[in-house]
Amino acid sequence: MFNGVVCSLFMSETIGSRIEKARKNKELTQTEFGREIGLSQQAVASLEKRDTIPKHIVKICQILGVSYEFLVTGDKSNTVSTQVDDGNLYSETAIVEMLPIAFNRTIVAMSKHMQANGEKLDIFEHKEEIADFLTKSLIGELSGDYSKFVESYNSLSSKVKGKG
Repeated sequence: MFNGVVCSLFMSETIGSRIEKARKNKELTQTEFGREIGLSQQAVASLEKRDTIPKHIVKICQILGVSYEFLVTGDKSNTVSTQVDDGNLYSETAIVEMLPIAFNRTIVAMSKHMQANGEKLDIFEHKEEIADFLTKSLIGELSGDYSKFVESYNSLSSKVKGKG
């Protein structure tokens, strides 16, 4: 009995092993999979050995056809997904986990840029632009595509300059 418990502790699946299993189920080589997510074969091999959440986990989930919850926890049950402004579905767990990261990066980026340019942000006057910027920041964190983030930031910055 004890040996079974010890073996199950050492044999537990990691995020990387679930990625590897899902990749193989899709009949993708590490090289093919890497090309789709923008990584080398060596980086994919390393990713499959780790138990940390990869940077582009949402893109990985989409390519492999698995849920965020499955990759992170191994839970195969249905999860609630929400469609965000970029048209993609993201699990609520992914959104909740990425929101503080996106918010922090947004505040830091805004503060540094505004201070460097002697600009002042009025949260009431610019609330719609700030909301759009935060949304795009979250989408950037989830998808790994920061182009909308940059567009939204430039829009916010130009509004602040126009009022400054």
